[in-house]
Amino acid sequence: MRQLIYISTVRGSQSDNGLAQLLAVSRMNNRQDDVTGLLLYNGNRFLQVLEGSDLALTHTYERIATDERHRSLVLLSDREIDDREFGDWSMAFEQDSAGADFADLAGQVERAVVQASPNTKALFESFAKAA
Repeated sequence: MRQLIYISTVRGSQSDNGLAQLLAVSRMNNRQDDVTGLLLYNGNRFLQVLEGSDLALTHTYERIATDERHRSLVLLSDREIDDREFGDWSMAFEQDSAGADFADLAGQVERAVVQASPNTKALFESFAKAA
């Protein structure tokens, strides 16, 4: 089992509709490839952890690297793991539109990283607090 963590900057802005479409397509692809993880979006950056087989993660990361919504893609971690830290795939986000109800990103992340390794947990909690 392999785990990848990357961060990227959003190219342009993402509408609520664009985020919903991204989430739906990602869930479908990840379910098909048996990839789990967590995607955070803070209005400017994506931070994502992906878990699965070597082949599935290579395919998924290559797809992300060619996605025009991402720029400045940086691989933060690529490691072998014994068991999945994220048994499902989900997305937590902070809405950036004025007047919107802001999601409790830090609370969402705290609940999502319960099973994560200390380093992964610290990375995602720091990202959420900085949002």
